[in-house]
Order: sequence, then C-alpha cells, then structure tokens
Amino acid sequence: LRDAGIPAIAGVDTRALARHLRAHGCLRGILTAPGQTDRVAAVAAARAVPRWEDQDFVAQVSAAAAVEVGDAAVEPDAPLVAIVDFGLKANIVRSLRRRGARVRILPSTAAAATVLGPEIDGVVLSPGPGDPARLAGPVGLARDVIADGRPLLGICLGHQIVARAAGAQTRRLR
Repeated sequence: LRDAGIPAIAGVDTRALARHLRAHGCLRGILTAPGQTDRVAAVAAARAVPRWEDQDFVAQVSAAAAVEVGDAAVEPDAPLVAIVDFGLKANIVRSLRRRGARVRILPSTAAAATVLGPEIDGVVLSPGPGDPARLAGPVGLARDVIADGRPLLGICLGHQIVARAAGAQTRRLR
C-alpha cells in the first residue's frame, strides 16, 4: 500500500471506535503517517476538516445531467421511470431495466416540472449520503410527486425524503 501511495490504517480497535462514535456522534479526524505526527499540526488539520453537518454530499455524487437508459423507439410500450439521483447505485437501474422499464436518471436538482413530465410513469428517489433535513428542495419535490399521485418509491435517503414530505421528522443516529 505504501509503495502504491494508498492510505491505510492498522491496529485500530474498530469496536472501541464504533462505541466512541455512538457516544459522541460524528467527529472530524485525519490520518497521519506513523512517527511523523506533530500533535499541534494534526489537531489543526483535523479542525480544518469541514463538519459533517456543513457538507452537501448529495451535490458531490449526483448526476450532472439527465441520462436515458433504454430507447423509446425500440421499447415503445415500456414504462418510463424517472430516478432522481441522490447517489444512485447502478443496480437499481439494472433492476428496473430487467423488469421492462426505461429509465431517465435526473440530477438531484431536477425541478418538479421535469420529474413530472407527461411521459413519466413513476418516480424513484434514490439512496445517497447525507441528512434529509438539509434537503428542502428534494422534500418539496417529493410533496409534488405525492400530490400528483404518480407511483413514488424512495430508497434509503429517498425514503427519508418521502417521509419528511409526508410530515414525518427525521434525526441522525449517532
């Protein structure tokens, strides 16, 4: 790993680390090289890491533009499912395709008018990283889809977004 420049850690009691994080929540940290740790510099570097709560993870992983999977000319009777990408896993697209659906992958910033276009038969809100309480736009989008009455499926983060759109509260677990 060292020869390939790949960071790694060893000798960490992962159970103790998990207990510590459960007790104290998300903590900022850094990895340093053995024997090369200047405590003051390491603490300063860790404090410079953005807080988890201040990061927009969805924007970092979402598709930048719409992508079509499947061809309407070849599959004219296939339903078209819009997937709003909050950190989409490729297997979700494969699963929908295996079930005969065409798929339109949309960025996390897609407007309701796009997601609810007349050709869209159903909507999936994908899984992804982050806190649904920070995603007011997607929660509003889910409200619009619910009001429209089209089939809506939320997976993981998408499910939490649907729950918030329906009036539920969410909270991060430690």
